[in-house]
Amino acid sequence: MSDNGLKDVHHWLLSQGYKEDSTQIGCYAYKGIVTCNKVQVPICLSFQDLTFQELPNVHLLEPRPVELTRPLPHVDYRGKLCYLDQESYRIDPYNIVMTMATLLDRVKRVLTDSVSRVNSEDVGYEFTSYWESHDLGAILSQASL
Repeated sequence: MSDNGLKDVHHWLLSQGYKEDSTQIGCYAYKGIVTCNKVQVPICLSFQDLTFQELPNVHLLEPRPVELTRPLPHVDYRGKLCYLDQESYRIDPYNIVMTMATLLDRVKRVLTDSVSRVNSEDVGYEFTSYWESHDLGAILSQASL
């Protein structure tokens, strides 16, 4: 990806209210707000490059709005949002700004569904994503002893 593509995305993100996060090492990172049903959700968007061999990472930042403090579908225990299946999306290498806008629109739709609880039943499908491996355990009954 050309430097011009990166500059275009950088300027577009800044025009959308995102601020560059220079504390992230080894990637490009931007912090900003996604508004979902009047709820302001702080996020951090990070990516290695604009080839999108890997989708940009989106993390919910703390403090989260009260509407998003419960376990959320498509958000792991570290606050990383799963907003799109990598295999189901193809980028337009000739319009990288539109690609980034489309990805952020998908982020907004997933978070809007979480705020309005439309996708609440998805929590059960992603049950193990909400705890680190050291938090999992086994429960034994007396019948099994």
